[in-house]
Amino acid sequence: MELVQNKASGKSFIVIDDSGGACLLLITPEGKVKSLERLLFGPQIVFDPRKPQRNLYLTKPQMERYAEYFDEYASAADPNGIGFNRLKFVSKRLHGKGAAQ
Repeated sequence: MELVQNKASGKSFIVIDDSGGACLLLITPEGKVKSLERLLFGPQIVFDPRKPQRNLYLTKPQMERYAEYFDEYASAADPNGIGFNRLKFVSKRLHGKGAAQ
C-alpha cells in the first residue's frame, strides 16, 4: 500500500492509482475516492498496515473503502477474492476493540 501526506494538513491519503500525471487517485481520510492534484502532497511512502508507522495514521473509513475498492476490482479478476480477506483481517485488527478511531 502506498500513501501520501497532505502538505497542509499532514493527513495520510491512500494512493489507488498513480498514472504519473498531475493528479493522483486517492482515498481520503473520510473514505471518499477522489482525484486530487499531486502538488498538494509529499512523496509517496510505502506503508505496511500490519506495522503502523509514526505520523502515518489511517482512518477506519479509509481502510474499509480500500478493502471495498480492491474487493470490487478483485471480484472481476478473481471470483474467490482470496487475497483481500487478509486486508479485511488487518483492517479489523487495526480498528477493533480498544483501538483508537
